[in-house]
Amino acid sequence: MRVGIDIDNTIVCYDEAFAVLARKIGFDVPASANKQEVRTWFHERGLHDEFTLLQGQIYGKNISLAHVFEGVQSFLAQAISRNYEVFLISHKTKYPIKGEKLNLHEAALNFLSEQNIVGEQRSNSIPVGNVYFEPTLEFKVKKIVDLRLDYFIDDLLTVLNHGNFPDGTGRIWFSSHTCGLDNAQIVHWKSWSSINKFFFGLA
Repeated sequence: MRVGIDIDNTIVCYDEAFAVLARKIGFDVPASANKQEVRTWFHERGLHDEFTLLQGQIYGKNISLAHVFEGVQSFLAQAISRNYEVFLISHKTKYPIKGEKLNLHEAALNFLSEQNIVGEQRSNSIPVGNVYFEPTLEFKVKKIVDLRLDYFIDDLLTVLNHGNFPDGTGRIWFSSHTCGLDNAQIVHWKSWSSINKFFFGLA
C-alpha cells in the first residue's frame, strides 16, 4: 500500500496558532478563533497584507505554536507496521510571499522531525526522502501521479478535485466541513480516528 498525505492542515494543525500569534503582536482577534476565522477577521478589515505576513511567521519561525492532529502518530505506527509506504506531499513555497525570508521547507521538516513524524532512524517515522515540497498545486498533483499512490489524504478539495488527479488513487478528504463535497469519488472523514478505522478497523 502506498499512501500520500498533505502536511499543512492535514497533519499539522495551525488553528490555535493564528489567534495566539495575532493577539501577541497586537491584533484584537477573538482568542478562540481558528485559522479561517482569523483570516476572515483580517480580510474584513482590509488587512490582507498583514494576514499574509502573519501566515508566513506561523509557517516559519513560529511553527512551534502548531501541533500534530490527534491520531496521526497512531496512523503512522499502524501503516508502517503493515509495511505501507507513506509519503508527504505539500505545495508550499520555499519562502514567504511577504516578510522575513525564512526557509519554510526547513521549518516544516524540523517541526515534523521534532514531532517524530519524519526521521531516518525511527521505527514509526517517514523517511526524509519521502517528503516532497512542490511549488504549485499542479506540481503537487503531478507528484501524486508520479508516485502511483493507492490513496491520498488532503484537507483541500481543490487538490482532490483537480482535473489531473489520478483515477487510480483513492481520494480522502480530511475536514470538519461538509460544504462543497459533490464528488462521489471522494471519501470524507472529519478525524484521524475515523481514518484509522477506515484503513485498519481501529479507532
